[in-house]
Order: sequence, then C-alpha cells, then structure tokens
Amino acid sequence: MAEDGLTFDRLEWEARARFYLDTAQHWRLSNRVGYRRNRDTTGGFFDYDRWRWRGEIRYEREMVTLNATLSYSRYDYSEQRGDSTRELRAKGWWRGGLQFRWTLSEKASWLLTYEHEFSDSNLRVDSYRGNHISLSYDREF
Repeated sequence: MAEDGLTFDRLEWEARARFYLDTAQHWRLSNRVGYRRNRDTTGGFFDYDRWRWRGEIRYEREMVTLNATLSYSRYDYSEQRGDSTRELRAKGWWRGGLQFRWTLSEKASWLLTYEHEFSDSNLRVDSYRGNHISLSYDREF
C-alpha cells in the first residue's frame, strides 16, 4: 500500500565542546558544530544539506550573567532554484546576540537581550536583516 502525504528522512549529527577559561569558573566558552541531511519522500523539493556552527562566551558571577553568541548556518537545496533558474537555492544565515541577566533573588531577575540576524540567499524573498531588543522581568511564583 502506498503512503500518502509528505514524510522526511533525516540524518543529523552534532559535536559540542565546553570548557572554563578560569579556575573560578566565571568564564565559559562553548562551541557546537553540526550537519543535517534532509530528504523528502515525494520528489525531493524539500531536500537540503545544512551545516551549522555556534559559539558562545559566558561570564557568570553571583548576581550577573553576560552572554555573547554567534552562529552560522548554511543551507544547500538539491531541487529548489534561486531567482536565477540555473542556480540551486542556497542560504547563509548569521545570528549574533548579547544578553545581560541581573539576578535579584532566587526567584526574580531582569533580562536585557539584543539579537541581530542576517540571511543571505539567492532567493530574494529569503534574504533579510533583523534586529531584536527586549527587556523582561522574570518572576517565579
């Protein structure tokens, strides 16, 4: 009996490394690298290969946590075309961010976040830049 609908076969792996930069363990550095092979079962329109990397440096002390992150993902599509009908669709995606957390108590903190996103693709509708700033108050009840 034939299957109806769209399904995917995925192969994915990821490697992570995390270590402290000082003996007091206030500074932490972490990196991740990964790969995904995505294949659909109905003709390949959604087939792609994705490579990604993410790096983070973090400083943590009694009441303060600072984070800086940078990540990159690269998508290469097997069947989809870019705006030029000869080129296969490709996308590079960057994201960077800064985060500051001020802990007031065990159950309350302020969080200030800034993120910048940049997508570069040979498909115009998939290319953009964006910024996001947020301030939040976290309270556990």
